Formats: sequence, structure tokens, C-alpha cells
Amino acid sequence: NGINAFYLVAADGTRQAVRWEVAPQSQDAAGDTAPAGSDFLEQDLVRRLAAGPLRWQLNMTLANPGDPLDDASKTWTGAHKVLNAGTLVL
Repeated sequence: NGINAFYLVAADGTRQAVRWEVAPQSQDAAGDTAPAGSDFLEQDLVRRLAAGPLRWQLNMTLANPGDPLDDASKTWTGAHKVLNAGTLVL
């Protein structure tokens, strides 16, 4: 998850602050093998890719008026519009 605010800028110069997240589109058994060795994460990625493509959804949460934009430690509370901005596929 991105906790800093970034700006989308329209052709007319209008700016919209957003925070982004990348969410997995599928969940598999995360604990089926115990971590072993300094390259465990690399080996786990290779194993998962051997089973097929991995997909994550890129979501952008649009800031509401009054949301803190210059302090990543502050949460955005209340309801927010969330846009599906695309899919990352490995």
C-alpha cells in the first residue's frame, strides 16, 4: 500500500490526490512451506509463477476534502471513492 498522497492531473490542470494499493486477485496457501534460506522469497515466487500467472489489482483511493495530504502517518477516515486503475500480471 502506498501511504503517501500522489496527484492525478487532468488535461485542464485539475489535480486529484490519491493513495494507491496493490491487492492480490487470488489468495493461495501462504504457509504451505517454511521459510528457509536467504533466497526463500525468490524461490517462493518462482514456485508460484510455475503454477501460472500472478495478478494484483491496482486501486486508487481518491482523497476527500479535508483529508491530510502532506502527512503519511495520518489515516483518511470515512467513505472514499476507490477506482480500479488496472491489473499487474507477472
